[in-house]
Amino acid sequence: MRKLVGCLSVAAMMACSPDTPIAPNGVFVGSYALTNVNHLALPATTFQDTVTQKKDEFISGSLSITSRRVGPVAVPTYTLTLTQRLTRGGSVTTQSLLASGTWKSTNSSDFVFSGDSSNVFSPVTGFYANRSMSLSTIDLLLTFRQE
Repeated sequence: MRKLVGCLSVAAMMACSPDTPIAPNGVFVGSYALTNVNHLALPATTFQDTVTQKKDEFISGSLSITSRRVGPVAVPTYTLTLTQRLTRGGSVTTQSLLASGTWKSTNSSDFVFSGDSSNVFSPVTGFYANRSMSLSTIDLLLTFRQE
């Protein structure tokens, strides 16, 4: 459950600054596919207990980063979708985790993502390099590749 909250906090951290500048040349604006969680390829296991037969895995995810002008104000937004597979005993279910908000950046590689006030998340930091975006929470590192 902590991993789930951590993932949602990644998405929730992108929403607070109406004066965030447009990305330089739109370099990092676009769509990204989840490739790794905590340096593990998908499906990535984030929790497993063989005694209670519980297992949490991330099986897919996407990140969309946009920035557009509304009059003189930049509106930088993001949408994060993660799909998690949960095994409890012999029962396997999937759930989608959705988060959205805004982002801000002071340069072309470091970001802070924020969610709206209805989310109970801490800010998530992001780093962009070589067409990859990494989002870091207290207990998760999500790596996305630009499509």
